[in-house]
Amino acid sequence: MQRFTLEDREIGEYVTPAGSRLIPSTLPAMRDPAVYADPDRYDNRRTDHPRAHMAFGAGPHRCLGEARARAELQEGPAAQAERRPQLRPIGAPFVISGHSGIRRVSELRVGWSVS
Repeated sequence: MQRFTLEDREIGEYVTPAGSRLIPSTLPAMRDPAVYADPDRYDNRRTDHPRAHMAFGAGPHRCLGEARARAELQEGPAAQAERRPQLRPIGAPFVISGHSGIRRVSELRVGWSVS
């Protein structure tokens, strides 16, 4: 998802000259602790994220799979919690790694008691 600057552009404290190639990453998108409460904690009931999440892109490049991804991320955990209310993570939390558009999530082991 590379982009090219059409003119000199100030980004933070740096000036990027016209014609520069930029490869933005959505990995840190919407994780500013000054804006979002506890941004590194997964919470599918979070209310402080705007609907247009940056990770899905924008305009003509908006992700076509956004609706499915949202449904899977909202309904999947909710269905699991309803069917297995005793479900708990076991061991280390999952870790998201990667760069640009290629990411990987480590395993998340879970267990439940039958009582």
